[in-house]
Amino acid sequence: ILGPADSISLNLTDTDDLDGTYLIDQYGMVDLPFIGKIKLDNLTLNEAQNILMQVIQKFYKNPDLQIDITEFNSSKVYIVGAVRNQITIKLNQKPIRLIEAAIQANFNPNAADKSLGTKGFLRRDNKVYKINLSNAIQSTDDKENFYLKKNDVVFIDRNSDAIHVFGEVTKPGVYFPNLDYSLTELISTSGLNQITANAKKVFVIRENYNKFLRIDIFQLDISNPLNFVAGRKFKLQPKDIVFIPPTKMVKWNRVISLLLPQTDLFSSYNPIIQEGIKANNSNLTE
Repeated sequence: ILGPADSISLNLTDTDDLDGTYLIDQYGMVDLPFIGKIKLDNLTLNEAQNILMQVIQKFYKNPDLQIDITEFNSSKVYIVGAVRNQITIKLNQKPIRLIEAAIQANFNPNAADKSLGTKGFLRRDNKVYKINLSNAIQSTDDKENFYLKKNDVVFIDRNSDAIHVFGEVTKPGVYFPNLDYSLTELISTSGLNQITANAKKVFVIRENYNKFLRIDIFQLDISNPLNFVAGRKFKLQPKDIVFIPPTKMVKWNRVISLLLPQTDLFSSYNPIIQEGIKANNSNLTE
């Protein structure tokens, strides 16, 4: 679609009166010698040729006009948001799909910086649509990897599909999983604390989006290597919360570590407390 700042070249057979390159001005007009201004804004190349022929026939007998686009400047799409390169892409006569544009913005789903997103929005013709670059890569459906058109704005949001891990792991925090990310892979990455973790009770807390204010809680036992096989079958989902609780002994020791420094509060009971700790420690089991 032609517009302001585009350049077209004209070649009229039997005469060179109109031959040359013309810039479409800010009002969508081209100024032709001997003829004057003609509006070509928002026309395809074929439509522009038909309009020009209708006008030129009034001045030249049996004209044969060749028209080409020498430079596209009015047709642009914009890739913004959580991408490495926020860019403006000039559209030409070669169509471009969403994934091609994302690659030009340096989109890399396997990059180390997982905060860069894959989901976002397309603003087109005063409407907004949800898009997913991961789906566009995997799907053969053109609805996912569609052609871009003039004035499209593609906004990629920051990655919010994180899994939160806390409790008795060496590296608690936020993890950004790939597809089919399993509980075993997560435990291996975050590092289970073999001394303090209660591996018999690993909790996965998941919001159920099909029901209002519904939370599903899964409890898994990964206390022996065989159960890690089952953990590979348990696929995590975005926004899952994984909690690895401490053992009973660790809980008790942490409580005592808070109480014992306060000897001024328990000075008269200190011998009894000490004897109680020894007795309880010998009887405590998992």
